[in-house]
Amino acid sequence: MGAFRLLSLALVPIIAVALTASLENSTWDASTAGEVQAEEKVYERFNLYLQEFGNLINTGGHLFVGTAAIICNTLNIVVLGHQKTISPFVYLKWVAVCDLLTGVMMTWQGVMVNLDALRLYPALRVLSYRCQAIVYFIRSTLATSATYIICALGVDRLIAVLRPMKRAIWCTRRRAHITSAILCIAGIIPNFHLLFRVTLEYFPDSKTGLPLPFLTLTEIGRDKQILTITQWSKFLLKQILPLTVMVVTSTWTIVQILKSLRFRKQVNSQKSEKKIQCFGVTIGVIVLFIVTNAPLAFYIFDTSINGQDFTPSYSFSVFLLIAEFIPWSNSFLNFFVYILLNDTFRQDAIRLLLCRKKERHDYVTSTQLIGHQYQGNLG
Repeated sequence: MGAFRLLSLALVPIIAVALTASLENSTWDASTAGEVQAEEKVYERFNLYLQEFGNLINTGGHLFVGTAAIICNTLNIVVLGHQKTISPFVYLKWVAVCDLLTGVMMTWQGVMVNLDALRLYPALRVLSYRCQAIVYFIRSTLATSATYIICALGVDRLIAVLRPMKRAIWCTRRRAHITSAILCIAGIIPNFHLLFRVTLEYFPDSKTGLPLPFLTLTEIGRDKQILTITQWSKFLLKQILPLTVMVVTSTWTIVQILKSLRFRKQVNSQKSEKKIQCFGVTIGVIVLFIVTNAPLAFYIFDTSINGQDFTPSYSFSVFLLIAEFIPWSNSFLNFFVYILLNDTFRQDAIRLLLCRKKERHDYVTSTQLIGHQYQGNLG
């Protein structure tokens, strides 16, 4: 009896320790499961907020760029209409028209991608489903056409420097109009694949569950071989070709101008100072295009070679969304390039914004200024 009591007294603390350990393990498992569920809820909530933030950037970016492009290019067209009609201004007018229509498409697309508006208005969902793909195609085509016309402007100014005696024959308004019209049609070529690769499909909204239209790839667009071909062709025709033409023409033009300046300083020092800014606007527009398109071009080049072996997170997708709006800023930033680098354009723009009419003596002075310094502004 004494031995049994001694054994029971020895087992009591062991059983107590075992029960305590079991209770602690169950408590730890329950707390760990609760923490995991809480983290999952926080992550889902964060993704939802990030999705709404992406919607805000997508809608706001389209509306901001589109509205700014409409306003700035309307001013460009009006002010350029008062400039002397030479070939550079013809190209700039065509660029302004393309950018103006691009702004209209950007604004319209900003309305059609607004998730809040799509959730509220069924008619907008139907309209977005029918129109968003064609609007996307037209917008891309207009932007490409404007880029090609800027390339033609650089070539036009290079010809004017290399062959000054034949400038009046080769760099005419008629040739500029014909070239611009052809390049507007040529802008369809790099974007023609969008008609077959991009479509609209309904997907359930993560917030409301409503079916909303989203741009997606067709079965042809998902084919890996076709995807590779279109990526490389788009990269070459929309990035490499324009960048190469712009860099070559601008560099060559500057070199020729510097050579001409050295020669003119020896012959007549009075004309050397006027010629230094003769291609300011052309060079400014080209530099703007290079700066705004080079980062995205490098990213597309890296993706085309190395591929994208990971599924982008919401945060990375938002970053890419912001980066994609940078090249579209060309559609309205050209206005500020003209303001900074062209004195006549700046004076006419200020007069237009202040609603001042041109007086007769102002007109004569402006005409004389263009007659003596039109090469000092745009050639």
